Amino acid sequence: IVGAGAAGIQCAHDLLSNKTNHDDDDDETDDNHSSLMEPVCILEARDRIGGRIHTVHRTVSHLTDHKNTTTNDNDDDDDNHGLESSMRVIGIDEGAAWVHGTGHPWPSSAQLLPPTDTLLSTHQKNNNAAMDEDLLALSNPIVKLLNQITPPDKNACHEHLIPTVRNGNPWMRPRHVLHAPLMPPPQNEDIIFPEENTHHDELFRDHVALYRKGKRLASTHGHIPQALALHEQIFRAVSKVGHAAYQVGEGLAICSISVSDAIATIRRHAPQLQYRSDNVEALVQFYSYIMTGWFGCTLSEVQLSEFILEDDNDRTVDEKHGDANAPVSDHYREVGDFPGPHCTVKRGMESIFEPLLRQEGVRESIRLQQEVTQIQYKKEAKKVQVTCASGLVVEADA
Repeated sequence: IVGAGAAGIQCAHDLLSNKTNHDDDDDETDDNHSSLMEPVCILEARDRIGGRIHTVHRTVSHLTDHKNTTTNDNDDDDDNHGLESSMRVIGIDEGAAWVHGTGHPWPSSAQLLPPTDTLLSTHQKNNNAAMDEDLLALSNPIVKLLNQITPPDKNACHEHLIPTVRNGNPWMRPRHVLHAPLMPPPQNEDIIFPEENTHHDELFRDHVALYRKGKRLASTHGHIPQALALHEQIFRAVSKVGHAAYQVGEGLAICSISVSDAIATIRRHAPQLQYRSDNVEALVQFYSYIMTGWFGCTLSEVQLSEFILEDDNDRTVDEKHGDANAPVSDHYREVGDFPGPHCTVKRGMESIFEPLLRQEGVRESIRLQQEVTQIQYKKEAKKVQVTCASGLVVEADA
């Protein structure tokens, strides 16, 4: 296995767990399984495992309220201002850091996540393939892994995750996530009320705080609904252009056209999508810009093909939410983007490797600082030979 990232470690885990299962089965003598009996070797160029997952541990100062049970006449001279400082080690993710959707709503304190095999066995008993498939589609594999290292009386989400974004992908769904409720509004802020009868408690419950001239805007402020509508219209047009090109056999073209080029062309030729006020345009640019946080690159580097949606006639009522003109963000679903809250991991993303490394032989199979320089297939011998910069040569059956 080349690389000790998430895929490499998962691969080793699966191979070795299958090997263990075959070892435990005394009746299993089929030669077809002989390759599973061979040792596993993971070659990793770095001096650590994890690949894009890289959790570093740092000691930081943690401040807590200092609660005295007795009166201190020298409180005014307290250099710590009533706070106690303690040192604690925390995990900081310098690589991948998000669980993109739990796969289900955030559980209540009384709910426990059932083990994966329990979910399967329950619905296999019901013999309901559709329900089984739906449940599996909503299950985030990361949550399943964390569930394996969670005590039986604990909930995997509560034990390991911090819900940072309440309900969905904030980068792709500004209306329904960024401007969705998060927490009670802050007090004593200089607020712009869009209308005299607006309720204060309904104003600032968004994931994002937007300001104009130093004053915070409510999500109901005129500029924000206008910008959201324009943003959604633009990307629905982008999707329709891509879909039309695909339908007439120009599928390759949409792989060479960037989203930013498509937007510029569409807005030049569609009067209803052309320039609005400076404030609305600034917000539209902001909503487009945060998409780059999801793709990890600018929209000039994202292919038009990423935004193609199926034809409206092919969608179900649920997918349309009963609205044929629903925003493109309602339908967009990128690989790895699950329903439910988007979270960070309390002890760092490296936690997901713990259940995989527990499998006998996985940790021992990793060879660090072994940069692969050549892979050769020896046809006659039916072997694959892997050569590393250190001089190490590994052979495997092809």
